[in-house]
Amino acid sequence: RHQIMKWYDAMCHFQRKQKPDIDGIYKTVPNGAFSAYILLAYDLYVLRDNRALQDDIIRRLKIPDQFQGARHELFATATCIRAGYSIAFENEKDSSKKHTEFIATHKHTGQKIAVEAKSKHRSGVLGFPGNKKPLDAIKLGVTALINNAIEKNPEFPLVIFIDTNLPPSLARKVHAIEQPSDEFKITIDEIKKDPSGKDLFNLLVFTNHPHAYGADDEDDPSRHTT
Repeated sequence: RHQIMKWYDAMCHFQRKQKPDIDGIYKTVPNGAFSAYILLAYDLYVLRDNRALQDDIIRRLKIPDQFQGARHELFATATCIRAGYSIAFENEKDSSKKHTEFIATHKHTGQKIAVEAKSKHRSGVLGFPGNKKPLDAIKLGVTALINNAIEKNPEFPLVIFIDTNLPPSLARKVHAIEQPSDEFKITIDEIKKDPSGKDLFNLLVFTNHPHAYGADDEDDPSRHTT
């Protein structure tokens, strides 16, 4: 079954298990599938409400092996819209240059940014083939994704959204701002730089949305942003 249908089915089962209070009101903490489904719906609404919902992203969301990447691109687009940007998608048919996901223009300042979204695939997660790896075998492993985004070399300041797709316990360590993990430090050191040492991007946004790691009878795992 498609990942969206899995979330929907799990959400319906979760809803049926809930009981109202004495006033007939349902109050509960959502599980991972419930949150994943509702957040997907909200991001789709944000794009449609701002006339930024393209047929292509709907098409890609429907294809199992493209779903994860399309979902993260949808998140990045909706996030920029919520931050006050208008969205202009690039012409992917233009083969004369590499393209980022979209160009965003801040509605008040006029500042333009080029946005690229990358999501780390992991075995057995979000429909990716294979079995889930034990915790001690999972690495951050996003350097290649960042360097691939840098290669787009856009004319505007580059903002890269990276979905680390880590189990919650590992994400808490990797995304720690005050004491970042050694693996996180190595990743930063291995990112491509200009010969002068200048960074080739302007903002790097690490996120982790571990809904898929939560069991149906558990609260939605905590999300992380760095």
